[in-house]
Amino acid sequence: MRAKAAVITATVYLMIYSALSAAGYNYPVVLAWYLGSPFIVLAMVYIVLKDNRRDYPELADGEEWGYRDKSKDELGVF
Repeated sequence: MRAKAAVITATVYLMIYSALSAAGYNYPVVLAWYLGSPFIVLAMVYIVLKDNRRDYPELADGEEWGYRDKSKDELGVF
């Protein structure tokens, strides 16, 4: 699954859960959605972190951290 699809799926799931909860829907259904939400969020995080479809440059020697797809010049902060 792509990272973008995982984020959209998790967002829709949580929005439906919120709507069901706010509407006072059947308690067992809302409870089931609530118990499933941590797994949805953890799966989304895992998919986003493991999505390696794009080729990113490695950090140079002496660099401890950086954006993989932006250079310092593009950020305009440094």
